[in-house]
Amino acid sequence: MSKSFCKAQILGVTGADPILATLSNGTATASINIATSVDIFDPSVSRYIERTIWHHVVAFGPRAADIRNNVTKGCRVYIEGVLYPEVYQDRDNGKTLSRTRLVASSVILLQDSQRHAQVAPHLSITQPPILPQTDAAQSLDSEWDSLPL
Repeated sequence: MSKSFCKAQILGVTGADPILATLSNGTATASINIATSVDIFDPSVSRYIERTIWHHVVAFGPRAADIRNNVTKGCRVYIEGVLYPEVYQDRDNGKTLSRTRLVASSVILLQDSQRHAQVAPHLSITQPPILPQTDAAQSLDSEWDSLPL
């Protein structure tokens, strides 16, 4: 595939404080859940109903550190990144499950959760997404499975 790309953008509100972790190679990670909404037509009531969609976001390196220092529950954020589909085994029953995470390449804080006032986008790091470097792809998958989300 000579010409292809994957880019996702979300603008939403954090559902909880970030979950912080460190990979075995020392790379800092931050995981956050972002709520967005979409209007879906419900034919049973003949009108549009607002539905919340939750997005699982993970950041590595400098973006993880900035999220740790600046983002809390209720912050309004704009995030750009790459969609990263995963297939994994459920630890409890062994079922094969799938999920899609957004690996953040840019995180911009639009509104502070404490003051609910517009603030300068002091949290603004834009770089290509950094995927942790490991010796084996299998190791990466098993480490990602252990990240809470």
